[in-house]
Amino acid sequence: MYRKGIVVKIESEQVTVLPFVKDACATCSHKCSEREGEFRVPYTATNPLSIPLREGMVVGITAEKKAEAVQGIFALLLPFLFAVAGFVFSEKIAGLLGLVATEGFKALCTLAFLCTSAVLVFALTRLFPLSGQNQIVEVYGNEI
Repeated sequence: MYRKGIVVKIESEQVTVLPFVKDACATCSHKCSEREGEFRVPYTATNPLSIPLREGMVVGITAEKKAEAVQGIFALLLPFLFAVAGFVFSEKIAGLLGLVATEGFKALCTLAFLCTSAVLVFALTRLFPLSGQNQIVEVYGNEI
């Protein structure tokens, strides 16, 4: 994840940033940028590189690498492993149900395990949110 934002407040280690309206927003018909409070919600970021900042500066923000790695494992690796497990265990499941493990049944088990993993990932990320912090890594100009 990489975003641009405008620094609106600086409090010791925490910097409050307002998301930058992108070029695509200018041609969009939804007019999200005109709805105050709905689209441009400020969020906090850290300044690990100790870049000198002032309010009004345009900065580049990225997610913490550890948080991105954990998110990748949960979002990509876990569903893949569940899908493989669904395919591998499809013959045993068919045997328990008294069915023949046809290609269609194997595909059904694979999809069922994949959907189960999606529900599991959703539940885990809601119960235990990732603790990664946004980080300011670049300054684009002095001020907007």
